[in-house]
Amino acid sequence: MRLDWFLVARDVMMILVLLFAVMAGAVSAVEMTLPAAATVAFLALTVGFCAAGCLNPQGRFPHLAAVATGVWLLASIVNSASRGVPVHSWATLALGALVPIVGAMLLGGLISLAFVRSPRDEAPLDESSEQA
Repeated sequence: MRLDWFLVARDVMMILVLLFAVMAGAVSAVEMTLPAAATVAFLALTVGFCAAGCLNPQGRFPHLAAVATGVWLLASIVNSASRGVPVHSWATLALGALVPIVGAMLLGGLISLAFVRSPRDEAPLDESSEQA
């Protein structure tokens, strides 16, 4: 299966906009602790990956893996740039984000299976099974 990179880029941008909008709204509305902010971010990522999985049921998990890689890379760069993190500390920040993004991708992908089933390839019946 070949990935459609336009769809991957669309889903990466959709998830990042959702994540940044939710985080900006949540942080400006109430004072949040770090665990609460991490939970809100994880839930926003899970919803985003669920939507991406529903939009692309054919080859869902390879597509979501490519989307997760893009989300991880771009979110890490934006997060470290907005915080003024030195370049040598970027790897620590990026590695810390890897597990939650992969977890949200898997959970969102599994939830999307409940909404939109993966299409099955219809195998033609051979003549021997029709005669039995």
